[in-house]
Amino acid sequence: MPKPALFAVGYMESDWIRYAIEDERGRYWTGRGFTKDGRKALSYADQTVIPREMRRIMKRRCKELVRYRFVAPVMIDVYAEGPIDQEEMAWFLSLKCFVSMDGLGTGVGPGESVVLPVVDWEALRLMKGGSGGKQD
Repeated sequence: MPKPALFAVGYMESDWIRYAIEDERGRYWTGRGFTKDGRKALSYADQTVIPREMRRIMKRRCKELVRYRFVAPVMIDVYAEGPIDQEEMAWFLSLKCFVSMDGLGTGVGPGESVVLPVVDWEALRLMKGGSGGKQD
């Protein structure tokens, strides 16, 4: 099985930069599959959407492999003058924050594994002792 890989490629469309997803064989993502015809490529205006889409595509391509799930804590410091709504913060982070890695989905993980990070923003919680005081 060839190592699956996806790349985000930028190009100019009119006066705007657009992005497309290209696989290891030089084919472009159309939204339903891959094609060699770059004119049929799905065009993304917002590059922050691409990692999520690449993860979804790679997950489908790896469905025959064994999945191992690791959990590592990530702390996010938020500074504000007043209280922060936890659900609103989870929604904001789900739109604006993602885990990025060099070589996403290129088989460069241990044992030539495909590593696809994901964040479960619905599990967001305020840490014990994580609010109420000013910084020292």
